[in-house]
Amino acid sequence: MDSNGPIIAQIYSAALDASAWPVALTSMQEQFGGIASGLYTFETTQRRTPNVSLLHLRGVDENYLSSYIERFLQRNPWAKIPELQAPRTIRTDRSLDEYHGTPGYYRRTALYNEWMKPQDFIHTLGTTLLHQGQQRTKFFVYRPRAGRAFTRREITRFGQLSGHMAHAVNMARRLAIQEHRLHAALHVIDRLKFGVIFLDGQARITLANRFAQTLLDQRDGIYLRDGMVTAAHRDDRRRLDGMVHLALNLHGGQADAVPRRVSLRRPDMKRPLYLMALPLPCDVETPFLGGRDAAVLLINDPESEPMVPAEWLRRRYGLTSAEARLARHLVRGDTLRGSAEAMGVTYETARGYLKLALQKTGSARQLELVRKILSEQVFLHGM
Repeated sequence: MDSNGPIIAQIYSAALDASAWPVALTSMQEQFGGIASGLYTFETTQRRTPNVSLLHLRGVDENYLSSYIERFLQRNPWAKIPELQAPRTIRTDRSLDEYHGTPGYYRRTALYNEWMKPQDFIHTLGTTLLHQGQQRTKFFVYRPRAGRAFTRREITRFGQLSGHMAHAVNMARRLAIQEHRLHAALHVIDRLKFGVIFLDGQARITLANRFAQTLLDQRDGIYLRDGMVTAAHRDDRRRLDGMVHLALNLHGGQADAVPRRVSLRRPDMKRPLYLMALPLPCDVETPFLGGRDAAVLLINDPESEPMVPAEWLRRRYGLTSAEARLARHLVRGDTLRGSAEAMGVTYETARGYLKLALQKTGSARQLELVRKILSEQVFLHGM
C-alpha cells in the first residue's frame, strides 16, 4: 500500500468535514518531522491587517502570531516573488537563496531573524494551495535547528501530498459556497407568507418552510401521513393526490398537461387553502444526486395577508388597478370566473383585464402570469 495512503484519506475526509483538518494536518506535520504546521486562508488587502481564517495552527507561539499577520503575512520576502506564490509551488528555506543566486539571502531577512529564528523554525516547507481572486490558502511545516534540512525526496513527497490538499481545499471551498447559498435561500423561503413544500419523486416531503409546517402541525387543511402531504378532509384527498402526481409526471416527462391547482377544506369555517403543485426541472445529470426534489407544492392561505400588494403590481408591470386586482385573485388561486365574481365584473370584462395583464407582463397564458409574479415577488414576514 502507498505510504501516503492513510494521510491522503485523512485529507479528503477533511474536505467533507472541517473538524477533521487537525487530524490530517497533524499527520502531515509528524510525517515530515516538524515542530509546527498551519493551514490558513486570507484575503489580500491594502489594509495593514488582513482578514485571516486559521483552519489549523500548531506549534506557533501565540505571542508571535499577531506580529506575523500584521508585519509579514503580505510583506514577507516570498510574497514579493510571484513565481514562488504560484499554487503548488513548493517553498523551502533555500528557495530565496536559489532565486536570488545569493547563499544566505533568506537568513539575513527580518522575517527569519525576528520571527522564524526565535521560535527555532529553521528548515521550512510551504506552498500556496489555492489562489482564487483575492483569497489565498497556504500550508506550511517547520523543522527546528536540531532537525536536518528537508531532502529532495521529502520535498517531492510534500508536493504530492500538498497536491491532494489543494484538491481537498478546493472541494471544501465549493461545498462551503453551496452550503452558504442554500442557507441563504432557506432563510428567505422560511419567511415567505405562503407555504412551500418540496417533494421527491415518491411525493414524500423533503423540506417545508415555516408557513407550511405550521399548517401541517395544526392539521389545518393538510397534515403529514407516512411522509406525504394529505388533505385533512377525506373527500379532498383524491384531488390533492392527482395534482401532486401530475406534477411528478411532468417532472419525469411522462405528461404534457398544464399543472392544476386545488382547494382544500379546513376546520372552523375557515376559507379553503389553495394549493398548486409545480414540477421542478431535472436538468442536473449526475449519478450521485440520488433522491432529488421533483416538485414543489405552493400553498396560499386566504385567511392570511394578501400575498401580492396591488401597488407593487402597478409599479412593476404597469398594471391598472383593475388588472392588479385580477392578478392578485389569480395568484391567490381563484379561477378567472371566480375572480370576476369577487370583483363584481362580468366574465368577459375579466377576460379583457387578463389579456392586458398578459401583454404587460410578457406572459403567454394565465399559468405563466401566476408563476412569473410568484417568482419575482418576495413575500417576507415583517417587511
